[in-house]
Amino acid sequence: MALDIFTTRTNRLDWTLLAPAAMNPLLRAPLSRRTCLRGLGATLALPFLEAMLPRGATSVPVPRRFVAINLGLGLHPPAFFPKESGPDYETTPLLRALDRFRDRFTVIEGLDHGIGGGHYTAQSSFLSSVDYRASDVARRQPTLDQVLAEEIGTATRFESLELGVELVHPHAEGGSVNRHGVWLPRIQLPKAAFRSLFVTGTKGEPYPAALLDRKQSVIDRVREQSRRFERDLGATDRERLDRYFTSIRAVEDELDRIETWSKQPVRPSPRPIEWPSQWDMLTHERLMLAVMALALEADVTRVITLIINGKDIVMKLKGVTLGYHNLSHHGMRQDKIDQLLTIEHKHTEYLAHFLGELSAAETPDGSTLLDNTVVLFGSGLGNASSHSNKNLPILIAGGGLAHKGSLKYDATNKRPLSNLYVDLQQHLGVEADRFGASTGRLGSFD
Repeated sequence: MALDIFTTRTNRLDWTLLAPAAMNPLLRAPLSRRTCLRGLGATLALPFLEAMLPRGATSVPVPRRFVAINLGLGLHPPAFFPKESGPDYETTPLLRALDRFRDRFTVIEGLDHGIGGGHYTAQSSFLSSVDYRASDVARRQPTLDQVLAEEIGTATRFESLELGVELVHPHAEGGSVNRHGVWLPRIQLPKAAFRSLFVTGTKGEPYPAALLDRKQSVIDRVREQSRRFERDLGATDRERLDRYFTSIRAVEDELDRIETWSKQPVRPSPRPIEWPSQWDMLTHERLMLAVMALALEADVTRVITLIINGKDIVMKLKGVTLGYHNLSHHGMRQDKIDQLLTIEHKHTEYLAHFLGELSAAETPDGSTLLDNTVVLFGSGLGNASSHSNKNLPILIAGGGLAHKGSLKYDATNKRPLSNLYVDLQQHLGVEADRFGASTGRLGSFD
């Protein structure tokens, strides 16, 4: 007589033992964290799904991540730093866009690297705390991102990702330096960054021609495999995957739009520039941040740096008539400051959107990407108008840190910014008590 699993009281069976693998974690073999969807010319890494949890586990340790956004021309200090200390500070013009994340970031005033040199050292020393022109010893100092990449980046496809929105050759000095003293090249266009993460090709054809056609989305290329894959996922994972695919399509739409605009005539430039469109810099900045969010969610890298340095581009913004670099040297002229702040508002607005994307990306343990990503936003230039490298604008967001709102240090006490970098290393799992020119820990997030 056949066993009736619904009525037999002896040897009673749980009906879930006969359910599909997606509904029964005891039978389902966990997906590899490195699972990718593949199609013609496309490789799509997946976000962290519940189906990737080990059998019987409800959570796993979530990896730590680090992002550094380096503004080559700094930020106007009076519009950035709050007047008060603590969490109840009155917001400033440049922080207003970030108000919804007020309890998830800290603004720090009174730190610098103790070196001068204006624009050159501002960009090149921001993540190193040393003047690379000083000596051979200084030139062997790796930047913070590369130190962290050795600890938290080795389990991903890209140990680190170096990006730039700037008017320089991708191999130009000024960004990330490895332990061998080598400047790492930066990807300068958002479409190139997107392709490097999600598009594959054959030797001699780095990007299949079909993918240049808007109809050939990365998602379309992996759709058949995606449908088969999704059948074995639970509802939460399907929802997470749908949000991820939607984000990718939105970025592809924007990349297609700016490629179309890049063929349109632009206003005359004060000097020759290697840029698809003179006014496009801010759009490229926003799209680079969107690609960065996708890269973190797909876990193809856990360490990203972005340098933003527009030089003399004239932004297509209402009321802006002068080049970005020109405006940074405002000489306290209010008309120039007003134009500069119009541009700088965009930087913090785009930062807020980036933090929002990380906050919306949930992980199986109930936290978000923002909870597990330390975001460093700032500059090695304290006051561009006077070429000052003192009192640097620094904002730290996310990462599960005990954020304090507004922190103010007496600049005369010479607290090195690299002391903060010691704190960040320790928080992200690096056993270190020094970094660059540090004198110890800052201890701001204890």
